[in-house]
Amino acid sequence: IMQLKMNRPMYFQCSFNRRNLIYEVWEGKSKKYKVKDIINFIRSNYRNKPGIIYCSTTKDCYEYCTQLNNAAISAAPYHAKLPEPIRNKNQEDWMQDRVQIIIATIAFGMGINKADVRFVIHFNISKSIENYYQESGRAGRDGKPSHCIMLYNFSDRMKYYNIMISGGNHKITDLQVKSIFEIVKFC
Repeated sequence: IMQLKMNRPMYFQCSFNRRNLIYEVWEGKSKKYKVKDIINFIRSNYRNKPGIIYCSTTKDCYEYCTQLNNAAISAAPYHAKLPEPIRNKNQEDWMQDRVQIIIATIAFGMGINKADVRFVIHFNISKSIENYYQESGRAGRDGKPSHCIMLYNFSDRMKYYNIMISGGNHKITDLQVKSIFEIVKFC
């Protein structure tokens, strides 16, 4: 407000705690069992209700989409490597409820305002508490009960560490390491 030299702006403040969000951490299993657990969860709790599933790689997006579609749960992939027309179509199909679930990398979500998202599932740990809060906060914007589930496997910690190194950043910052350890501690 001071830097923009705003004169009497409207100011809104609220808690980050949204009581309609149900947070759960599920202990990690193999991919095969993670998918089975998620299929059972969706069928039991949110049949035909919209949701988002985050995963760490584009390969996983396709693999999980195939498995959910084979289980008669409609899903579409979303990631930065998809051609823009396909990415836009998948997002629009999900926004218009023609597809129940969008399975995405972190490329998905900015600017998304779909109020009736009933669940946000992370197949892997998020890279930080802040990222997890932002991504899981896409659930239940209509105030109705919604689930935010993270599937935790201790090996995810090393996976992110290796991704950081392979990205050309051989000098991993203390902040990046701290972020990973904070999310592991949360789990």
